Amino acid sequence: FSELLMRLEWQGMTMNRDKLWGIDKHYQAEQIRLEGVWQETLKKYNAPSLAYKGEELIEFLTKYVGLSLSKLTASSGKEDKKGNIREDKFAIDKKVLEELKHPVADLVLDIRKVDGGLERYIPQLKRYYETHFGRAHSSFNRIGTRTGRLSSSNMNAQNFPSRGDLADRINEMFEAPDGYELGEIDADQVEVRFMGYMAGDSATKKMILEKLDPYIYTGS
Repeated sequence: FSELLMRLEWQGMTMNRDKLWGIDKHYQAEQIRLEGVWQETLKKYNAPSLAYKGEELIEFLTKYVGLSLSKLTASSGKEDKKGNIREDKFAIDKKVLEELKHPVADLVLDIRKVDGGLERYIPQLKRYYETHFGRAHSSFNRIGTRTGRLSSSNMNAQNFPSRGDLADRINEMFEAPDGYELGEIDADQVEVRFMGYMAGDSATKKMILEKLDPYIYTGS
């Protein structure tokens, strides 16, 4: 397993330049479109800044959407050391916006999503493409987390979106070299397997050889 990780780090993953720059172009156009939608429907509000300002956004949502301030306070207010809600520290997160089920709240979510791609993920990928000859290299850490799960750094390949449009586009941007295919590997219940191996437990060895699910097998 260590040898496999070493080879993955050294070889990296091929990045398709046209697709990567295409993602950037698509999201820049989407950013302009969303700002246009906002300005057309809510002309006196500045979408890029309002989408991130908690207190101003709450004031806007209470007036435009008609949502009670008490509900937003309970969902979004930050507590001080005594446990009291600090009304000057509001932060409207994704969960609160999704629960509103309102077109304006959805628009705020879309603006944040697009801005996040353009400001955080896409520039990082383009920088790696240009500085690593079109390949994304990552350092894999086997003991870098408290849970024992595999982690990565420089670049953190696990920090990209896992679902949604941006995730799909990023996944499609990575390609296998000619004659190869991309694969997925999951260290399935590696902790249970490792402990069973170290203990020399015959039942665990049987479970591994017969490819049984550890939790179903041990619980039955």
